[in-house]
Amino acid sequence: METGALSPPVLSSSSSPSSSSSPSFSSSSSPSSFFSSSSSPSSSSPSPLSIPSGAGKERELAGAASPGEAKRKKQKREFNWDAVPTAHFLLKVAYDGSAYSGIAYQGEHSAVRTVEGELFAALEKTCLIRDRNNCNFSRCGRTDKGVHAAGNCVSLTLRVKDPAQRRFPEENYDYAAVLNAVLPGDIRIVASAPVSPTFDARFDCTGRVYKYFFHSEGLDLQRMHQAAQRFVRSNEELLPLQTRVARTPTCLPIRACMRAYINMYKTIK
Repeated sequence: METGALSPPVLSSSSSPSSSSSPSFSSSSSPSSFFSSSSSPSSSSPSPLSIPSGAGKERELAGAASPGEAKRKKQKREFNWDAVPTAHFLLKVAYDGSAYSGIAYQGEHSAVRTVEGELFAALEKTCLIRDRNNCNFSRCGRTDKGVHAAGNCVSLTLRVKDPAQRRFPEENYDYAAVLNAVLPGDIRIVASAPVSPTFDARFDCTGRVYKYFFHSEGLDLQRMHQAAQRFVRSNEELLPLQTRVARTPTCLPIRACMRAYINMYKTIK
């Protein structure tokens, strides 16, 4: 389900992707703390992901050699992506959307800052993807400007560890640690899991949870709860409508609202 944000309330979104066999997530080292107050780490921070050999000497050579020679040396050290092993993965992403114009990537030449723009930049910087158009990327749900997510999910094809370098067959990169080292502090990869090559974060998702937060002054919570129940429809109730829609030329899936409830949260000062 793709939805927009309300203003001033914000929306917290979490997703429940599923495939024929549920993915087993590998969590980051500190999943309880999504965001850090510090800015994004320095590019000089060490990363557990291997990079092309000789990268450190490249800067020295660039200063001593002519621009043409330095360019040729750099080209020699680029990845041979045709020989790089890859696999399909699911990443669980949490973010504070205050500083972003939504999650959706707006294009290479756009100055609009988005969550996916930062994520793609981190993926390319760490050489986990060849480029943004060749990684089979799919997002579970879209969020708009100023909207946060506690567990949005994306699926994509990532570079995996060379089998010859593995200490055991299942060993791979810690994608959460690698990406969090270069992502801004308000975007965190909280878990990763291998999935089948055909898995799609959007179309294989079985459910989504949205939370809207309002200031409660002057609101009738009981009437709000009663009104919210009008949105609840089960899959069985929507089956006749799904049958009619399936016969139309432009078929759109019918979404069921399984639960809707109003809670009161007290702010501790």
